[in-house]
Amino acid sequence: MPRGSRKYTRMAETIVHVYNWGVDRRPILPTDDDRDVFVGLLLQTLERIPVAVLVYTALPWGFDMILHQHEPYGIGAFMKKVEEEYAIWFNKKTGRDGPVFSGRYRGDIVPDEHEFLRISRSIHRTPVEAGLVRDPNCWKHSSCNGYCGGSIGLLEDSSLIHALIGGGEQYANFMEHFVPAYPGSTELYLVADHATIWAERT
Repeated sequence: MPRGSRKYTRMAETIVHVYNWGVDRRPILPTDDDRDVFVGLLLQTLERIPVAVLVYTALPWGFDMILHQHEPYGIGAFMKKVEEEYAIWFNKKTGRDGPVFSGRYRGDIVPDEHEFLRISRSIHRTPVEAGLVRDPNCWKHSSCNGYCGGSIGLLEDSSLIHALIGGGEQYANFMEHFVPAYPGSTELYLVADHATIWAERT
């Protein structure tokens, strides 16, 4: 049966929440070395395909990211390349055959700047919620530290969120104090002209 097309496939300047996990829920990025390889593949592929990684976390069981597609079909080509190359590397390393990821990646359009902030925080906090670290900034394979004013990441483009929220210190404040039970409170953290900034970038 043919795979259904994704709503954003033919759209330029679209921001998409992208995620996937291991086949049969197996750990596919279990070690720091595995996650280093995966992040390295993201960096290499960015040089060939016009996609920006806005937010990311690589986890033992998979990945969670927000990507910005600058040209039609960009995210599909980007993710196909990354997942295929990582699967080849992982199967060679572990001496196994067959699929590594649980089917093709999942992707959902991020509809507005409020949801963008909420999803970014959720992605950055996943290592904490999973009991891997106590502080999201301590998870090495994540864009969180770069967003909160720590080390500058080579992979992520933090310019949109920093423009929407007013910089790294403000994002750190959002990470610490936002209460997911009150989703509309993102308005308290956004700059006054956030709607214009979002519209200009998407």
